[in-house]
Amino acid sequence: MSQFHRTERKLAEKVQVSAREKSIKRLHDYSRMYLTSHACKYVAAAEAIKQNKRAGQRSVTELAERMNVFEACGEPVFLDLVARDESAYEYRYILSFGTENRARQILLRNLLKARWNVSRAQTMMNGGRNAAVQQVIRHYTEGYIHIAELDIKRCYKSFGMIGIQQMLHLPERVVRHVLSAASLNIDLSYTARRVIYHDHDIPLTPMELFRGLHGEDWDEAQQGLIEGSKVSPFVAELLLAPVCQAILASGAGVVINYADNFLLMAKTKCGLETMKTILREKLRTHPAGPLTVGEVYAKFALNSAFDFLGYKLVPGVSSLNPEISERNERKARKIRSQAYKAIRSNLSKEKLSEYIKHCVREHRSLLNAFPLWEGAEAYESRKLSALLRCVQSRITTASP
Repeated sequence: MSQFHRTERKLAEKVQVSAREKSIKRLHDYSRMYLTSHACKYVAAAEAIKQNKRAGQRSVTELAERMNVFEACGEPVFLDLVARDESAYEYRYILSFGTENRARQILLRNLLKARWNVSRAQTMMNGGRNAAVQQVIRHYTEGYIHIAELDIKRCYKSFGMIGIQQMLHLPERVVRHVLSAASLNIDLSYTARRVIYHDHDIPLTPMELFRGLHGEDWDEAQQGLIEGSKVSPFVAELLLAPVCQAILASGAGVVINYADNFLLMAKTKCGLETMKTILREKLRTHPAGPLTVGEVYAKFALNSAFDFLGYKLVPGVSSLNPEISERNERKARKIRSQAYKAIRSNLSKEKLSEYIKHCVREHRSLLNAFPLWEGAEAYESRKLSALLRCVQSRITTASP
């Protein structure tokens, strides 16, 4: 561990103690000290550069010295447009961040991790998807068999910056320049420029033309927390922690929260209805809200299989058996279908071999995301063995 990491840990501990003792003045002082510390900025910059394969030989020290989360960042953030489903006119707006913006997000995330703890019911930043599914299985064996799944409608976009600032005790300038999209230096990516078709005879820049075509949707997309940011998921969990705590405190049942997704589990039907009422009310009156539950939610029938976070949970004798969901099984089938299509094509042996290796890697990567599924290894062996036999047969037949 470097001297920078040791210094960062010491400052994080001081922040943590201040938060635990609920000393607001000391918490503010140590938080500002953390955000301006060269050591803390160095740790964040090192992580950002390590994660960005296109960062090149950029100096960690240089990046740390330049970072200032109390001011706007001039680094360009590129906006891409991805069509929603089959629509030719509705788009999702995807922001691609550079190393400096990533480092700023990581710095604030590290501070918040030192200051606050999420609820034990929250798993996105505390074990991830598999931890959430393991909790579901454990609670099911304890008799929590009445289950409903609800999510928050437009979760990130529904949080207000003033409410976030007050709940997390953050400086207004840090909230504006790191958590909000308002001060980002946004420009259109090359593919986005092609989508909007910028006519050079029109006396407008590509961004001006984009705002003219998508202004209302884009203004709405910039509200709330930034999607794709390193710090937004953790901020959302912190903001939703009081909601989880209120549900648990009611004694009506248990809750598992992953991002904007809530799985409510109760031993009785009445308990489940109570939890749903508490969830809706706590979201409606949220200090950084209001937040609302999505229009569609799933209420699962007793002793029936249900999907949760990519798994299909199948009731057994006294527990739930995790399998891959049908949606993800279709993804695996599509990968194999593309591989078989390549086998039937006129690709050379070399190109076919490379493409099949790519498909096998994708197939294994998909299945490896579901380690709780005991049948994954047998499924992979059966499906890939058949595929590789076809490849071998094709190569043998093509050989002179």
